[in-house]
Amino acid sequence: MGEQDTLSLVDQSTLINVLNVNARMRDGRYDNRAVLSADYNYDRLTHSDDSRVASAYGEIKDRELGYTARLGRQPSASGGVLTRFDGGLFSYSVSPTLGVNVVAGSPVDKVAPKSDRTFYGASVDLGGVGTGLSTNLYYLHQDIDGITDREAIGTELRYFRDGASVFGLVDYETSYKELNIFLLQGNWISAAGTVYNVLLDYRKSPPLQTSNALIGETAGSIEELLATQSEDQIRSDARAKTATSKVAAVGVLHPLSTRWQVGADLTVTNTSGTPAAGSQPASAATGNIYTYAGKLIGTGLVTTSDVGVASVAHTTGNAYDANSIAITHRIPLGRLRVDVLLKHYEQ
Repeated sequence: MGEQDTLSLVDQSTLINVLNVNARMRDGRYDNRAVLSADYNYDRLTHSDDSRVASAYGEIKDRELGYTARLGRQPSASGGVLTRFDGGLFSYSVSPTLGVNVVAGSPVDKVAPKSDRTFYGASVDLGGVGTGLSTNLYYLHQDIDGITDREAIGTELRYFRDGASVFGLVDYETSYKELNIFLLQGNWISAAGTVYNVLLDYRKSPPLQTSNALIGETAGSIEELLATQSEDQIRSDARAKTATSKVAAVGVLHPLSTRWQVGADLTVTNTSGTPAAGSQPASAATGNIYTYAGKLIGTGLVTTSDVGVASVAHTTGNAYDANSIAITHRIPLGRLRVDVLLKHYEQ
């Protein structure tokens, strides 16, 4: 008989390399550090490679003079910076309740790979000593190929006191005159140890900016689009290609004993549709998608510090219904850790 086709197939064979270096120097006055985080992947099937530098920066913190300076590729900071960037951040503590910050640089993402994008911004940190409340007020302006990409004012709010924690963020896009992000997340632990949490998340997805006009286009820069379109048309396409995402969630986690906890969550998500714009076809809205979930958490089941979780969830929406059951167990064994996962999902 002739040979039969095999039912097995190699779909991935990749050499993954990750480098993380963190050097720190501390004394009575300074707290300085240098950070490098990068990865290199080689695909043995296609003989292609891919590399990325996630972070590469140096930071100086002078406790005596009250300033912090960071230069290089760094993660998004507060003050309206929404992505990793190449640039500098300088902070100065005027008093225990007042700080000022300035930031400038270029975003690091794949939204507009051939465009020239730069931004600058300033923010003020305000905090009441002993009140548990602090806030940040910011302004940020970002250009792309000579026109405005993003211009925003906003505020961040943090509160930690008496078992309660609240984080809020409001980002308003002034050039488009639209709310970009509204986020409110809160947790509260009662005297009995019950944990309550709530999440309200409204945001443009992706964040509203002129570079969104490049979504689905062959052009790699706004400069290319400007050769055939007006700035108003490009900004109109950017707005049309930006969906609105809404998430609301509430949850509770209650201790049954020193070893067992039981919890329940309700999450509602909704993503708007987008009209056809440029080469991008229209997309339909998802409608409300509801997820009901329950979980049982046990600690010290096998060893003194292992954790087991059993969870069930039901999701329902206009397009589909889904059910899932999962059991996870994390067992530390000296310097090793064993993770066990058993999951069933149907849709």
